[in-house]
Amino acid sequence: MGIALAREGASVAFAARTRSKLDAAVAACEGDVMAVECDVRDPASCGEVVAATAEAFGGLDVLVYSAGRGAFRELAHASADDWRSVLDTNVVGAALVTAAAVEHLKASGGHAVYLSSESALHHTPWRGIGIYVASKRALDSMVRSFALEVPEVHFTTYVVGSTGGTDFIAPDQMDEITPFLAEWYEQGLVVGMLEPETHAKALVDLLTTDGWVQTISVRVRGSR
Repeated sequence: MGIALAREGASVAFAARTRSKLDAAVAACEGDVMAVECDVRDPASCGEVVAATAEAFGGLDVLVYSAGRGAFRELAHASADDWRSVLDTNVVGAALVTAAAVEHLKASGGHAVYLSSESALHHTPWRGIGIYVASKRALDSMVRSFALEVPEVHFTTYVVGSTGGTDFIAPDQMDEITPFLAEWYEQGLVVGMLEPETHAKALVDLLTTDGWVQTISVRVRGSR
């Protein structure tokens, strides 16, 4: 998404924990881009990434919150650490980054976009990812509350359909998710995979429209 926006002429700050991935994203772009290491589970880091971006670019027009983490197990087997890890990344980090960015976005009449999931907002919850589903439902509620409290800013929940080619599932999580993934395919919950570039194009369109979009869903054709 960041690369697509840079190609459209936007000044883009990439923020993530892994320096090598940040450097790769910057290398794929031309123009005014930068990389900022950030761990959204750290409140100080949430504030620092916004401050660094606003200082470098003279303000902030758009926030895209794409950080996400899952825990692939039934709730009866989930630990407190599982809950904290997912909620701290998917909800608390989003709230802290947004709080840090709000004044900049108000000044620019800006736009904040948050990536959610079809598993949370379009179906009966999928077995094996109950923590993730709960976090994304909480994220959607948080976005709606920010929209109410900060009407100067355009807030959008972007519902992502099944997508391949990302690092959402870590290599050490494959054994955990495989039984559930087979079940989701069998039940018709997953019918195919989109490419990340599909969402990149949709985001560019979303950010350049004159209309107000509260929720957008980009899913595989034939999804239930």
